Amino acid sequence: MRPVLKKIILLASLFVLGAVARAEDSVVLLPSGWNHSDPLPVVIWLHGYGANPTRIRDDKHYQASINKLGIALVGIPATRKIGEASFVWADDVASDHEHVVKALAETERTFHVTFNRKALYGFSQGAVVAAELAARYPDEFAGAMILSPGADVEPRPIAGSVKNKSQRYFISVGAEEHPGNLKFAQDYRAILKGTGAIVSYRAVPDMKVHNRPPDWPERFPEWTKIILGL
Repeated sequence: MRPVLKKIILLASLFVLGAVARAEDSVVLLPSGWNHSDPLPVVIWLHGYGANPTRIRDDKHYQASINKLGIALVGIPATRKIGEASFVWADDVASDHEHVVKALAETERTFHVTFNRKALYGFSQGAVVAAELAARYPDEFAGAMILSPGADVEPRPIAGSVKNKSQRYFISVGAEEHPGNLKFAQDYRAILKGTGAIVSYRAVPDMKVHNRPPDWPERFPEWTKIILGL
C-alpha cells in the first residue's frame, strides 16, 4: 500500500473511531515458575502495522521460552486503534514511548509484578519503533530485536551516550524481501552501531516473505538471553 494512502486511511479511521489503544488490551505472558514476588525481566512485543499483539499468545513457543528463561513477555497494542482488532504506531517517538511506558505500568499494577531489565522486540512498523525507543531511551531498555523493519518515516541519526554502549541489538531481514525493508535494516545497522551499541545483523538467504524468519522459535530465546544478560 502506498504511504500516502496508508496515512489517509489512518487519519480517516482515527476521525471515525476517535480511538487510542488501551493499556489493558496488552497480552501478558508470565513464567510458570514465578513466585509472584520477585521482579522479572521483560521482553516487550511491538507488532506490525494494522495488527495486534495476540500472536504471542497463539504461538506456543513463546510461553515455552519464557518459562525456561524466567522472564515475562508483554505484547502492547500500538498507539492508535484503526479497527476492531487493528492498531498502528504513531511514528512519533515521544508518543509511542509514552504509550509503551503507560502500558507497562498498567501491566505491573494489574498483575502485581515489577519489571526490571527490559528488552524490545518488534516486527515491521513495530521493529522501527523498537529500534527508536531502545536507542533513544537507553536508560530504560537493554536493547532490541528488530525484524524486517519498515515504516513511513525515514530513519534519522541518533546521538549515542555511555548507556548505548552497553546495549545489544539483533537485526534480521529476508535477503529477498522488499528493497525498502532491506534498506531500513541496513540503515538501522549503521545508526545503532553509530551509538556505540553492539549490533548483530543478518539477511536470511532465500527469505522473500515479510514475516518472522523460519528459525525464529530458536532465535527468540537465544537473542533474548543475550540482550537481557541472563
